[in-house]
Amino acid sequence: MSSVEDRFDPLDPAFPANRLAVYRHFLEHDRVHFGKGPALGRSDAWYVFGYEEAQMALTDNRFIRQLPGAPQPAIPEVIRPFIEMTRQWMLFKDPPDHTRLRALVSKAFTPKRIRLLQPRITEVVDFLLNDLPSQGSMDLMTGFAYPLPVIVIAELLGIPPDDRPLFRDWSAALSAAVDIRSSPEITIKASRMTMEIQAYLQDILNRKRNDPSDDLISALLDPSGAMDTLLEGELVTMCITLLVAGHETTMNMIGNGVLALLQHRDQFNWLRDHPDKTSGAVEEILRYNSPVQMTFRFITEDLELGNRHLRKGEQVGIVLGAANMDPLQFQNPEKFDLSRRPGRLASFGFGNHYCLGASLARLEGEIAFSALTGRFPGLKLVREQPDWRPSILFAGLNTLEVQV
Repeated sequence: MSSVEDRFDPLDPAFPANRLAVYRHFLEHDRVHFGKGPALGRSDAWYVFGYEEAQMALTDNRFIRQLPGAPQPAIPEVIRPFIEMTRQWMLFKDPPDHTRLRALVSKAFTPKRIRLLQPRITEVVDFLLNDLPSQGSMDLMTGFAYPLPVIVIAELLGIPPDDRPLFRDWSAALSAAVDIRSSPEITIKASRMTMEIQAYLQDILNRKRNDPSDDLISALLDPSGAMDTLLEGELVTMCITLLVAGHETTMNMIGNGVLALLQHRDQFNWLRDHPDKTSGAVEEILRYNSPVQMTFRFITEDLELGNRHLRKGEQVGIVLGAANMDPLQFQNPEKFDLSRRPGRLASFGFGNHYCLGASLARLEGEIAFSALTGRFPGLKLVREQPDWRPSILFAGLNTLEVQV
């Protein structure tokens, strides 16, 4: 944006690097704002910046993911696999379909079951960090922030260890195409990757039917109880959703958190000296630069929100990153303070779409940040300028070069 006084435009190339100033302006002057459309060729949309307004939008059943009866444009064959696959993602479904799909996997992500993963996550963290002292430096994103959540979610699902590297390209392509800054070229690549990952997972499903094990895919294939309500195509799509969403948020959280810690040395030292406070520190890291910045809904009827009149059928962008910076909810919100007790955050959303893997992401963050600050007290950035990914929906780094 040339100026934060302009109408909000998420496609403005300057926006990702200028998020904080943009959020500050609209939180002060226009908390529910009618801005430019979220994608090329689409009509303008409302954007919700305030915390209270965001919470309402994400818990009110008049805000939905898919607008019934909306005309569906013809899909070019070259992108059909990706478009049809994402339409089946649980993330983009409304009740009752969303409720049914979520119920099938939610038991694997309860806080109690996630805590049982703590010893294994600790082993993975230690393994990934063991070579850092001898190397002297590393790209933390490639060497740590990416592989940690991929290993964890792949093991949870039952993906063979040798196949994990395949998911880096697949996941990166799908995440880029989901973002509202996508392009035809990005979507075409994602469609090709969709066919590859679908074929791979179909083979995994076929093998686990004949040789089940103690993993989530085998459990979803179990014909007993409620598991038989997942159709074959839904099962493949569910696995893709868990693999992509299961690591994207955590990867961004770790990268953003380490960057914030190294840019605020006093907070890095505080966490190093207070390892018992890591759980609370993760909350502040999630608040300060939310891994997911924005999510979208449609309105099913005319309504009032933040003294604005919104009309049926209009699209609404809920700006989670701004809600976490709302001074009406968080005192001195632009200060990074690990001793803060922020309370309930917008980072994982609210309502029936609250992030299924929030407990897992938090646990991975606790173990990761504790290990990094405890084992490497002299950790520092190789370069001060962050290398942000060109994304609107997510806040994440391409690279993060650090040195022991």
